[in-house]
Amino acid sequence: MLTGWDASRSLRALRAAMGSAFNSIRLNAVTNHTLLEERSAIVKRRTALGRSLAPVANSYFRMAGVPLSLDTDIHEWQQREIRSFRMLNPEFRALAVDGYAICEQQLPGEHLLHHAKCGTLRRKMLRAAGLEIRRAHQFWSDEYVGRWSHGDAAMRNVIYASATGRARLIDFEMAHDPSLPAVARHADDLRAFLLDLVSLSSRRRWLPYALTFLRAYDDAAVIAELRHHLFVPKGLGRLWWKIRTNFAEDGEVLRRLTALGSAIDQGALRAGFSDKA
Repeated sequence: MLTGWDASRSLRALRAAMGSAFNSIRLNAVTNHTLLEERSAIVKRRTALGRSLAPVANSYFRMAGVPLSLDTDIHEWQQREIRSFRMLNPEFRALAVDGYAICEQQLPGEHLLHHAKCGTLRRKMLRAAGLEIRRAHQFWSDEYVGRWSHGDAAMRNVIYASATGRARLIDFEMAHDPSLPAVARHADDLRAFLLDLVSLSSRRRWLPYALTFLRAYDDAAVIAELRHHLFVPKGLGRLWWKIRTNFAEDGEVLRRLTALGSAIDQGALRAGFSDKA
């Protein structure tokens, strides 16, 4: 018979395995070191598995009430990716190379999920991420007939270049429901980033890190909207929550989100604190 401690350890192992299984599933295969105009480039190719998974994911999102979708039309995916990449990074090139792939000049840096997992995440990276997401949210989108949003602004989709101190957004295949107002879409982008940050950072650092990110973003209306979504969802939406929080313990994540909400309510985003770490 398993003891309470053994059962807890087994549950953590199962959740870790589920997380690893999810992370191993990719809609696109990515290869490096292709050259595009003498610059390193990557090629993203929609795989047969990805073409099969996208409609399934969309069915889940609809049933769970998650306001997201993936492009099931390959041409539309290519155009979305290229359009967003060029808009945010006009000095870099991106183009469709055949019916199923995109070639993009490689952006400098390492994604912040890597830094979070390796213990090398720093506040300067989070400030850069907040500034870049705020900048991206100012662009106009014909698709939304309003301000642009990413749809999956998790830490794996934000890269940071230490040489320049610049953060950039990558991977634009997921889209918000266009019926949502911009403030709701923008708040969801912040939430996606924060759920990684809150679930992966240490007990000592997660709150200062979250406040650093939000202070850099610095949009009161969007943060007020975010404040209403710092909770654990019920029903089918719980699976997406588990994925977003890297299969961390719900209780601990909820405690942290509650503490973040209280800090926001108490004016922590206006209070001075050191950002040197």
